[in-house]
Amino acid sequence: MRELLAFGHGLSNFGHNRGNKKEQEELVEKCFRGSDTQAKIYGTTGNYALVSPLADDQIRLRLLAGLNEHGRYQVKEIVVVERKNTILALDVFVAECRRKYASSFNPGDFGVGEGKARWRMGLVFVQRLCDLNSTRLKVLSESLNRNIEILGIHASVVSVLKADPPEPRIPWGAAAAFWEKILKTSGESVLATARLAKTVRGSLNLFEAGKW
Repeated sequence: MRELLAFGHGLSNFGHNRGNKKEQEELVEKCFRGSDTQAKIYGTTGNYALVSPLADDQIRLRLLAGLNEHGRYQVKEIVVVERKNTILALDVFVAECRRKYASSFNPGDFGVGEGKARWRMGLVFVQRLCDLNSTRLKVLSESLNRNIEILGIHASVVSVLKADPPEPRIPWGAAAAFWEKILKTSGESVLATARLAKTVRGSLNLFEAGKW
């Protein structure tokens, strides 16, 4: 059995597109009926923890069909990633934030700084990771968007810091769109979805004993 995370593109930033957790749980359970798959949901923004024998594409297609069939949801895509790779990536990026920002980094909420100068750490997941040099990515990030800083790439996961001022709010969809823009500069067309690192951590915690 495989341990996976799946993230829905289009659920995170639009409250009208989320429904409630119980409704999503029922839809997801129906998606995987008869497939020997167990699924749990973190929050209402399209974050799914799965234990399943199915291939990535089978999971992606089942979730897309099940959620979009309901009518309320408008899910553009599902990105499926390995649990173990996500754990490794998150640990690496937390260590990098501690090294780079020292006491300014709060591992509890993945924030850096305070007030108008506050940033939050998040992860960007893509359908496939393209072969781009991390140094070149940092140069591109400075030239394309001053509200996004790329920390690095590990285990097919991209880590970013996003400006998080009280107002105006910058959604995590901006980080995903920014990454897609970077990929387009190299001729790649890849869908990306982003999540606050705290949301990713909460999704990973669903695998702990007693949560299933």
